Amino acid sequence: MNGWWIVAQVFGLITICFEFWAYQIKEKRKFFVVTGTGSIFWTLMFVSIGIATGMTTQFSTIIAGGFGVIRCAVFFWIYGDPKRKKLGRIILLCFVAIAVVAGYLAISAVFRYYPETAWIHLVGLFAAVGFIVGQYLPGKHPVRIAVVFYATMVILTQTPLNIMHPDPLTGLRWNIMGIAIEIAKIIAVIVFYVMLMRRSYMIKKLKEIKAIIAAEVDRIGTSDVTLAQVASGMESTKLEKLTAKMLRYEIAAIERSEITNITTCENAMATVASDARQVQDVKDLIARVIKYKEHKTEETNVPRMGNQKSVQATLTGKEKKEEPEALPEEQK
Repeated sequence: MNGWWIVAQVFGLITICFEFWAYQIKEKRKFFVVTGTGSIFWTLMFVSIGIATGMTTQFSTIIAGGFGVIRCAVFFWIYGDPKRKKLGRIILLCFVAIAVVAGYLAISAVFRYYPETAWIHLVGLFAAVGFIVGQYLPGKHPVRIAVVFYATMVILTQTPLNIMHPDPLTGLRWNIMGIAIEIAKIIAVIVFYVMLMRRSYMIKKLKEIKAIIAAEVDRIGTSDVTLAQVASGMESTKLEKLTAKMLRYEIAAIERSEITNITTCENAMATVASDARQVQDVKDLIARVIKYKEHKTEETNVPRMGNQKSVQATLTGKEKKEEPEALPEEQK
């Protein structure tokens, strides 16, 4: 096989790892570091493919990749200080203008040689602009929505519709690794939202579990008189398992990426401390229930002193006859 084609596949595998990792990250600055590093290997992959099959077919993607590296570095700098947001909007407009001009030049070059596939690059240009804006916008959703559309268009540029010259040794006109990278981005976004929905479900269930535990603790109360209600309530083993599930859900639902300063640390600690208090309440309740049941068992098993004879008669099946007391010698 062509040596440069093999090198391109190696760069592609590295890119897949970085891209999949990047779209699981919610914190913006860390996202730009990871995706920017992935863009370096992504650009090198297209350069290698261009050397192997012809630079004309990869011109637009090489520009997009190199431009992505610079863009991530600048956005990382902008998000480092809130005061730079105004400057960031100006830089964003400059990036959009550069992308439009570069895209136009690339499309014009492709249109001269392969007019039948120029529309792919034209639509891809709009997708690229949307992706640039999505990267800059705050929040986790815009960039993920934009990258799905952008990845779909890049996939089309790596098919026989656009790669007109097959590899002389393999005969391939598909950039299989390029397609795999874009599919990995789409899958990474799907995994992200599946995990986000799972966390939302856990938070909802967590609230329900806390309400059940609180209601059970309040129902029994602190008085031993109310322990008689235990028979009609939740079993101790079930309550204990439910409490363990609550704590497990609470730890899993804490968003670690949002713990970035003292305030967020204190909020997370307060949440865990509240759960710890509820766990202690349940522990005390279960201990009281066990003690109450042991006391009731002892009352049932230990007979009263006045009933010892009847109990003994019941156990032996007969009663002992009382012998008359012996009279004193003088009375005889």
